[in-house]
Amino acid sequence: TGKVRYAYPICNVQSGQLNAPVTLNYHGGGIKLREGEGSAGMGWSVSAGGKTTREVRGFPDDVLTVSEFDNRAGWFVSAAAVDAFQPTANETCADFNTIHNSLSTRDTEPDIFHISAPGLNCSFLFDKNKIIRVFPYEDVVITYETDERGQIDKFEVVTNTGVKYIFDELTFTSKLATPHTGSDEPAHFKSEFLNYAKVHLTTNAGGQDQYADGIEFYSSWGLSEISSPGFEKITFEYEPNYSGSRSAEWKTVANAAGTALDTLYSVNTSVYSRMLKAIQGKNLTATLKWSGNMISSVTLTEGTHGDNRTFRFSYVTVRNPSEDVYDGVTLVKEGVSKSFLKSIL
Repeated sequence: TGKVRYAYPICNVQSGQLNAPVTLNYHGGGIKLREGEGSAGMGWSVSAGGKTTREVRGFPDDVLTVSEFDNRAGWFVSAAAVDAFQPTANETCADFNTIHNSLSTRDTEPDIFHISAPGLNCSFLFDKNKIIRVFPYEDVVITYETDERGQIDKFEVVTNTGVKYIFDELTFTSKLATPHTGSDEPAHFKSEFLNYAKVHLTTNAGGQDQYADGIEFYSSWGLSEISSPGFEKITFEYEPNYSGSRSAEWKTVANAAGTALDTLYSVNTSVYSRMLKAIQGKNLTATLKWSGNMISSVTLTEGTHGDNRTFRFSYVTVRNPSEDVYDGVTLVKEGVSKSFLKSIL
């Protein structure tokens, strides 16, 4: 494509034939408007460990919230109802209403899961019978476990050479759809709103309403261990990311006159992940330290004598003062700031 891509190897943690590299990557596609920082500043990222990530399609597959007033259900439950739907000949409007109303709180397509780990890259989904289908084809066996709510909290992948990958370091995500001030239930983009809105559950004897706030689910599973049939092993240690991340997306639609956009609702997403802290092999341990969501250092401890070498990352922060917000002469909110990688020592 003509874009410069650069990968600088920091280390490779090994155990026999198993490998877990740590690399610093740069993409030369230029800095885009409103582009977020990578894990090593703008345009740079650190690649280490691995994870299975979920690409949510409609509603999380393994979420089920069934009560008298709340019948939202993921693909694991909804697949049968979707499969049973039969279009009516020459009744397009009726079919649309069925999908828009009866199936609006049913997940109509499976999520896609992506695996990225040393020596392993593939994607998979669950078919209507909850059987895992890997694509493009890989000769691997994927199994999973669930927690007490029925949500997937662990994946195991075994390759055709017997190498096992365990993914069970959880990233927790919550999504909540909130109607715009003065708006009722929207007529457009209704399915997403109903999936993630505050849902009325019940009214108790005292007449007080109770609500379920949005949906909570696991959005990724971090790699915790790679092992081989020869008892070789590499382990991955994590720590909580207390800062988390939050974002909001507003849904808009043109008004009846086509002269302006009406705001329907917002979808607010909060993500609470775990940061990779250490990778331990047979004779080398790589310890990663973070400042927020960006890497601050990588320390390599080698051999039984504990010989150390540390890579320290420094950054320069650029802020747009034109976006500062003042209350008279007092600065109450700084404008957008971005961090750029300055040096590695």
